[in-house]
Amino acid sequence: MTEPFIAKAWKTLDTKWQEVGTYFTLSWVGPMHLVMQNYPEAAKGLEDVAEQVIPDGFALTYETRESEPVGFIMAVALHGDHQNGTCCRLLASSPLTETAEGLLTDFSLALWTLVEAGQLPKFEQAAELENILTKRTSPFLFTLRQEEITPPEELRKQQEKRNLAGSSEERV
Repeated sequence: MTEPFIAKAWKTLDTKWQEVGTYFTLSWVGPMHLVMQNYPEAAKGLEDVAEQVIPDGFALTYETRESEPVGFIMAVALHGDHQNGTCCRLLASSPLTETAEGLLTDFSLALWTLVEAGQLPKFEQAAELENILTKRTSPFLFTLRQEEITPPEELRKQQEKRNLAGSSEERV
């Protein structure tokens, strides 16, 4: 994994988590060979690319932010060609907009890249991975309890205030 791919993955994670968290919660499931055995709907949605599914890979799952989620999306990592590396297939309970599809694909590829490059713990180390991602982003990304957690827009405003305070301290 080259440094530019890793840098791009960190940038994607850092810039897109708030938008992902505004509409979806994040979790993961795997390895894929067990998902394919236990979730016939997923296996059916991957029939045409079954030989490309990474058997020991983990799927990222996104649920819409209602108290009883109405939408479910599973992002599945696929072996890509040599130039493009890992690819992504989204399986959704309802049609996705192009914007949502692009957002979730980019975010999923970034997360898989960082795990594969050893920049983040493996998905099997779920608690450690979630802890690191929570510190880098917010618990907001992993929970439906919006009222208990600062929404992404408020977090952005708080960060801007800290940045302004830091730059005024530098001038003194």
